[in-house]
Amino acid sequence: MHFISEMAEIDTAVASVNKGSDKKEDMVLLLSPDTNWARFLTPAPLAISLLGELVLISSDVDFSLTKNEPEGGFKFLRHPSSFRTCLVQISNEGWSAFNLAHTNMDQIRLYSAGIEEHVRSAVKLLLAGTEEEISHILPNALGRVSDIADTCKDLAECIEEKFARLISVTTELQEVSTSAKGTYNENYNKTVAALDAADLLKKNAEENKRQMKAKCARLEDEINKAHDDFNKAIKNIPGAAKMLAVSFAEGFLNVIKGLDSLLFLEIPSARSNTEAHSDGNKTNAKPQKSEMEHINKRIAYTKAPVLEEMVKELFKIATGREEGGKLYPSLEAVKDQKVKPISEFLRMLKCSMLESETTTSSEKTIIMISTKGEKICDRLESLVASLSNENNGENGNRIADDAQNLLNETRIFAVKAKKKTATSTLNEQPQNLRQVTYQRQTSSILQAKIENARFEVEAAKHLLMDARERHERACAEMKKESEELQKVTREIAALNPKKVSFETIQMILAKGIRTFGKLQMQWSRLVLFFQSMSNLIKCSLHTTLHKFVDTASQKRKLEIDVSSSKVFIDMLIEHATQANRIAFAVQNIASTYVAVSDKHLMDRISGLGRLIALDNGNSDDFEERLKNERKQLHEGVEKAQQAITCLMDQYRLDYNNRIEERKRRFRNEIESVLPPISATKLDEIRRIVSEGITKTDEKVHDLV
Repeated sequence: MHFISEMAEIDTAVASVNKGSDKKEDMVLLLSPDTNWARFLTPAPLAISLLGELVLISSDVDFSLTKNEPEGGFKFLRHPSSFRTCLVQISNEGWSAFNLAHTNMDQIRLYSAGIEEHVRSAVKLLLAGTEEEISHILPNALGRVSDIADTCKDLAECIEEKFARLISVTTELQEVSTSAKGTYNENYNKTVAALDAADLLKKNAEENKRQMKAKCARLEDEINKAHDDFNKAIKNIPGAAKMLAVSFAEGFLNVIKGLDSLLFLEIPSARSNTEAHSDGNKTNAKPQKSEMEHINKRIAYTKAPVLEEMVKELFKIATGREEGGKLYPSLEAVKDQKVKPISEFLRMLKCSMLESETTTSSEKTIIMISTKGEKICDRLESLVASLSNENNGENGNRIADDAQNLLNETRIFAVKAKKKTATSTLNEQPQNLRQVTYQRQTSSILQAKIENARFEVEAAKHLLMDARERHERACAEMKKESEELQKVTREIAALNPKKVSFETIQMILAKGIRTFGKLQMQWSRLVLFFQSMSNLIKCSLHTTLHKFVDTASQKRKLEIDVSSSKVFIDMLIEHATQANRIAFAVQNIASTYVAVSDKHLMDRISGLGRLIALDNGNSDDFEERLKNERKQLHEGVEKAQQAITCLMDQYRLDYNNRIEERKRRFRNEIESVLPPISATKLDEIRRIVSEGITKTDEKVHDLV
C-alpha cells in the first residue's frame, strides 16, 4: 500500500501546481515574449502624431493629382483634385481606425471572457455525462465556443481592414503626388521603399491566412492518423503488458496536445514579419524555408512524447534486474512478449518519418532514436534465445548501458520538442490512466514516477527561464523601438506647419505607411489567433468527438481496464481547456489594450478629431486655436508614449516576478515531496534538460 500512497502524493503535488488557473498562467507566460499588448500600443502615439501633422500641413499645400491618374483610376482617394483634401482624408481614415480598434477590442474582451463558462459546461458534461449525452449535447456546447471565436475573428478583421485601407489611401497619395511633383531625388527612393514595405506587409498578411488554412487541414489529417496509429499499436500490446499500454495512451494524449498547440505556436512572430522591412531601405525579407518542410518539422516534434514513453518502457525492460551493483535486462519481460510491441511501434514511427519527401532534422532524430531502439529490442530477443552463452551477462550489461544512453538522447529530444510545442510547463497523467497505475504496485513503477517528476520539474523551470530570456530580448527590442518612435514624434512636433516642404510631406507619409503597417500586422496576428481557436474546435475537437462516438458505440475496451472512450474523454477535455487557455491569453491582451487606450490614447484621438473639424473659413482666431490644438496633441502624444514605456517596464518586472513565483511553487510543492537525490544525478538531469532547451537549429523567434 505504501507504493500507492507515495505515488498519490506525487500526483497530488503535481496537480496542485497544474490547476486550470496555473495552465492559463503558463500560457500567458510562454506566449508573452512574442504576443502582448505592448506590440499593439507602442506604434500608436506616433501614428496619431503623424495623422495630426497631416491635418496641420494641409492648410497651406495644395495641387491637383488628376493629371497623374494611375492606370485603372483612383481606387482609394475620394477627392484627387485636391492634395490638401486627400491629406485630410488620411487623417479621417486614421481617426476612424483607432476609434474602431478601441470599440472592437472592448467587445473582444467581453466575448473572450464568456468562453470559460461554455468550456466549464463542456468539461462538466465530459466528467459526469453518459456517453450518449456527450455525443448529443457536447457539439452544441463546442459550437458556442466556436461561434464566439468566429465573432472575435470578425471584429479583429474589421480593425485589420481599417488599417489596411489607411495604408492603401496613404500609399496611393504618396505614389501619385510624387509623380505629380516630379520629385525624383533621394526622397523618391525612400518613397519607393515605403511603398514596397507596405505591399510586402499586405502580401505577408494574406499568405499567413492562406497558410493557416493549409495547416488546419494538415493537422486534422495528423490527428486522424494519430488516432489510427493509437488503435493499431494498442491492439499489438499483450494482456501482460498493461503498463506499456498505459504509457502508450499517455504518450498519445500528449501527441494530440502538441498538435493542438501548433495551431497557436505557428502564428508568425511580430518581429519575423516586420523586422525585414522596418527600415525604409530594407524591403526584401529573408527567404523562408519550404512551407511543407517547416510543417513537417513541427509535426515531428509532436511525436516526441509517445516516443519517449516507449523508450522509457524499453529502458525498464533493459535494466529490470540488478546484480552486484550492475544493471541487466529483465528476461521475464522479454519472454512475456513486452518487447515486441515496442519494436513494432518504433518501426511504424520510423516508417512514417521516412514518408516525407524531404526529411527534416527533427524527423532524422526520430529515425535515429527509433533505429537504435529497434536494435536494442532485437538484442534483447537474441539474449533470451541464447541463454546458454557464457557471455550472456556481459552482453546484458552492455544492453542496459546502451538503453540508458538512448533514454538520455530521447529525453534531450523530448525537452527540445516541448520547447517547440508546449503551452503548459508541466504534464500530468490523466485521471483515468492514473487509476490503472495505482493498481500496479511495484517499486519500479514508483521509481519511474519519481524520476519522471524530477525531469518534468527541471524541464518546466528551464522552459520558464527560456521564456524569460526571450521576454527580456523582446522588451529590449520594444523599448528601443519606443525610444526611436519618441524621437520621431519630437521631430514631427518641431516642424513649422507654415514652412513644410513637399519633401517633408513625403517623409511624413513614408513614416506613416511604415507605422500604420506595424499596427496592421498586430491586428492581422490577432485575427490568426481567433482563426486558430475556431480551427481547434472544428479540426481537433470535432475529429476527436467523432472518434469518441465510434468507440463508445462499439464499447471497445483497451488492455488497461479502461474503455477506449474514456481515453477520448481525457483528450476532449484537453482540447476544450486548450481553447479556454488561449481565450484567457487573448482576453489579457484585450483588457490591457482597452485600459491603456482609454487612459492614454482616446483623448489624443479625440484631439485628432477636433483638428480635422477645425474650420479656417470664418474665424479670426483660427491660427491660435490651431496652434493650441497642435500643442495639446503633441504634448499628449509625448505623454502617452512615455506612459506606455513606463507600463512596459512595470510589466517586465511583473513578468519576472511571476516566473519566479512559478519556480518557487515547483520547489515547495513538488520537489519537497520527492525523496533526496544525489548531486551527481541531479546534475545529470539538469544537463539533459539544458541540452534539450539550448540545442536548437532554429532561431528563438521561430517558436511562434
